[in-house]
Amino acid sequence: MNQWNSTFVSAGTLIGLVITAMPVLATASPGLHSEHILPCPDSATGTSIDTELALPQGGLEVFPDLAAFEAAVGTGLPFESFDGDYAPDPGDALGGCSEPVSSSSDDHCFSPGDLLNGFILTSTTGGGYVVLGDDHPQVGHEGVAIGPQNISTPATPDIATIIEFDADDVTAISMGTIPGCNGVTVVVQVFDRFDNFIGSTSITGETSWETSFLGFVSPQPVGRMTLRTNPSGGQLIQDLRFGADQNSIFRDRFEQ
Repeated sequence: MNQWNSTFVSAGTLIGLVITAMPVLATASPGLHSEHILPCPDSATGTSIDTELALPQGGLEVFPDLAAFEAAVGTGLPFESFDGDYAPDPGDALGGCSEPVSSSSDDHCFSPGDLLNGFILTSTTGGGYVVLGDDHPQVGHEGVAIGPQNISTPATPDIATIIEFDADDVTAISMGTIPGCNGVTVVVQVFDRFDNFIGSTSITGETSWETSFLGFVSPQPVGRMTLRTNPSGGQLIQDLRFGADQNSIFRDRFEQ
């Protein structure tokens, strides 16, 4: 069972990730098969993430699992599984997916319209994305996963997955997170549409390639969020849900 926890980080706090992990997906290429992805090294060292238990200008209401999240926000949020049309064989992967990844993507990974409107994926390096198919050894049986092709190394530290949202009412967001090579903690920072810091949460699993649930409601509409992995990179996401908190809308309109 995952050890799940959340912390808030005050505005202006810098999160430093000092990484010494071997690149796993950095040499990924189109049609990449699982046997061509280097295994994680047995161990990696890195600094702990220093967080302050201080309430920022807002705060995230976080949930331990999808059932609790949907009980709070409703079940009708837009859902993206990242399956696209490429239909990889079990265990396969695709690398070199162009950034930004969005509904307008037109490459060997996704065609226009394969992905939902309303979100854009980029990374802090702009080095492209990799898509790992269901049954890939670094994903398991949890469905397709997607993340930056470059991972955190001494030469390129602090790689992050960046998710931006187009609509002005995105307050409820959930996804599966996989820390990747040697990482067990995912640190999430959330910003509003004016790039003001809202809050942060962290999720710690027991193994590097374990899927953990991330679900939260923000007090302000979310403009973007970042996901970093500690101690080393390779941050992947799955099953993205995003939109307005449906239950809050119902209460605002009908409750006195």
